[in-house]
This record gives sequence, C-alpha cells and structure tokens, in this order.
Amino acid sequence: MQSHVMELAYKALDLHEISYCQAIAHYIKQKFDEAYGSAWHCVVGIDFGSCITHSCGSIIFFQVEMMEFLVFKDGKDLYESKDEAVGVLQRAEDGQL
Repeated sequence: MQSHVMELAYKALDLHEISYCQAIAHYIKQKFDEAYGSAWHCVVGIDFGSCITHSCGSIIFFQVEMMEFLVFKDGKDLYESKDEAVGVLQRAEDGQL
C-alpha cells in the first residue's frame, strides 16, 4: 500500500497542476477507495496540520517534491484508534516525536 500510494501521488502530480491540491487529493482517494474499499481520506498541501482518527496501520504521511500527503482510512474501531491517537499525543508532549 505504501508503494502504491506513492505511485499514485506521482501520477496525480503528472495529471494535475501542483496548485490543484483538491484534484490531486481526490484522485488518490478515489484510487484507494477502488483498490482497498471505502472510507479513505487524503490531504494534500504544503505545511498543514491535522488531528484525525484512523484505523490502526492505515495511515501514511510522506512528501513528494514540495507537496505533503496524508492518506488514512477512517477508524471503525474508535477505541483502538483513540488509544493510538492519545499515545501519539503523549509522546509528542514528552518530546519523543
């Protein structure tokens, strides 16, 4: 999935102007929904913040050229996802991130 999403990011950047972040994100989200089922989300841009709930093991953040990509699947098990998010926040507060 990691290599697939990166391939899609490069293809999306070839298909769309770099300033059309929404079109790039829509392309990646649509392809991931087709390949891996629904409930995928994609955020594309430069220097953005986020706070999300996601399924464990179903999130990737990476950079291609100047663009940053955040792709994740919506969390079905809210308790497991919430616990993982709390763990990330605690590590950040402890200076571990």
